[in-house]
Amino acid sequence: MASVVLTASALSGCLGSDNNDNPDPGTGPGPGPVKVAVTTSVTGSGKITTNTGGIDCGTACSASVDTGTVLQFTATPAAGQVFQSWGGACATTAAATCSVTVTQPTTVTATFIAQPASTFALTTAVTGSGKITSLPAGIDCGTTCSATYAPGTPVVLTAAPAQGQVLQAWGGACSGTAAACTVTMSAARNVTAAFAAAPAQPLAWGTPALLESSNDFNVSSTNQFADTNVLSAIDVNGNALVLWEQSDGSPDGNTRKVWSRRYTPAQGWATAVQVPGLTSADSLEVMVSGRLLMDAAGNAVWVRDNFQTRRYSAGAGWTATPFTPTNGAGGKLTDAKIDADGNVHIVGIGNDDVRYSRLPANSNQWSAFVDVSVSTLATRAAQIALGAQGSVIAIWQERNPGDNNDSMKASRTTATGWQTPVRIEEILTDVRDTTPRLASDSAGNAVAVWHQGDSIYVNRFDATAGTWGTAAEVDTNLAYPISTIGIAMAADGRAVIGWNAGVSPLKALSFAPSSGFSTAALVNAYAAGFSLGIAQDGRAVVVYRSPEVPGGPTGLSNNLFVRELPWGGAWSAAALIETGAGDIKSNSTCSMNAAGQAVCAWAQDDSTATTARNSLWATLRR
Repeated sequence: MASVVLTASALSGCLGSDNNDNPDPGTGPGPGPVKVAVTTSVTGSGKITTNTGGIDCGTACSASVDTGTVLQFTATPAAGQVFQSWGGACATTAAATCSVTVTQPTTVTATFIAQPASTFALTTAVTGSGKITSLPAGIDCGTTCSATYAPGTPVVLTAAPAQGQVLQAWGGACSGTAAACTVTMSAARNVTAAFAAAPAQPLAWGTPALLESSNDFNVSSTNQFADTNVLSAIDVNGNALVLWEQSDGSPDGNTRKVWSRRYTPAQGWATAVQVPGLTSADSLEVMVSGRLLMDAAGNAVWVRDNFQTRRYSAGAGWTATPFTPTNGAGGKLTDAKIDADGNVHIVGIGNDDVRYSRLPANSNQWSAFVDVSVSTLATRAAQIALGAQGSVIAIWQERNPGDNNDSMKASRTTATGWQTPVRIEEILTDVRDTTPRLASDSAGNAVAVWHQGDSIYVNRFDATAGTWGTAAEVDTNLAYPISTIGIAMAADGRAVIGWNAGVSPLKALSFAPSSGFSTAALVNAYAAGFSLGIAQDGRAVVVYRSPEVPGGPTGLSNNLFVRELPWGGAWSAAALIETGAGDIKSNSTCSMNAAGQAVCAWAQDDSTATTARNSLWATLRR
């Protein structure tokens, strides 16, 4: 507050002259009006004016008026202010005007304050994945939001984490970790809610379920096709889909049809449904082949080896009419991936070329195939991974000019299209017929692994530099010319790689962006095929077919086992995930999401005494 108090005394005098020629007090004019000092001052923003005397200011002012003058003081607030009270000679007045008869030096003060708010703003902000809602309504969002409320209103805020997240802590006007917080709006308030990934819950394999009901007919026409005749997929929410072929006896036991069955965490396994338009009586024809992919909404895309494509939606089921790329005749699918937006990317091998096409989400029109290899030499076993910002990386085997050996080639897309292929190894030995594997992280960095000579090799693609590194040998002395390789990579770049070393041992190693590749370790002494997955917390899971019995002798029938690898730890002991008596007919088909949830399906003989009848089983890790 700025205040200045000025005081003045009444003035008196006389006129006339004395013996010194001064005016004589007895003979001059009578006394004039007596003047009195008036001072004003202001606290806050506003001003005081008077009806006379010349006071009109918002700081400290003074004037001199005749005694007996009646002054009317008026307090005028500035914008956003209100008059609160008078002081001094007007202290007993409540109104914004005050009258004072001035008979002596007088002081008047006025106090102004900010105008009380009619509403207060409540602003919320979120970190992590989740949202804040309010009661009364006004706030319902997962970013930064604001709403206004009347003074004194109690507002109940509720933190709603997204799936897989938990409320870590409130901040600002709220505190603690309870789901709800009440804020009383006596002023503007700010509230934050921090969400974080939910602590990893122990996942366990469930009891195997019989998926098919055609008890008189096998899952596949011949046992050797059991691995290619069953496909599985699982989405980010744990919804799963299994696809297989089997006769239902209509019109006869030789006519096979394609079936699917969907699993949801809320309802379990739904009834099996037939995929329309697919039947065959040819015992050598494989109808269920290729890749089965699921998007985040639980919808699926099935691309067969001949590129024939069908869509599945959770509400409507399978589309009746398949579709294919317009220029895909004569080729064969070798890999497919679905991105976070639901776009499907495929590669295949045509007439000495590597073909790539893209299917936009919710579309039934593939883009025209693009020749990625740009080569007239024989190509095989193309694989793809999804890079950053919609880019795609591809690797494949390609015949060397002038000899019968194959090399590993790679290409990627940029803003200008597919780049010129590069060789990612400079090794003189032949790349074997084993299908190579490729995986990428969320930033587009990738790892490729392949079988060359009698060794397993790896190479890394650096998304920032846009270049491949130098191929490195991670295992050797693989006497068997054809092996099985698998790779799984988490979004942060941690990965696990597995392979059949030689005739039967299953080996694996891990990879971390900060430390590189670990030493190869023996996972199991025997494995006839395997499936590999990794969760976002780095825990790896391998499911494999083997005749070994944990803690007992080797048996004659193959069983289905699982081992798990916590990040930085060692592989767990083998555990059975099925309880059937008969032989597992061929490799299981398993799929795993980032949360570590998985689905596995397999064909298994009904008894150890005969191979005449097999059934389709499935189990889930959740």
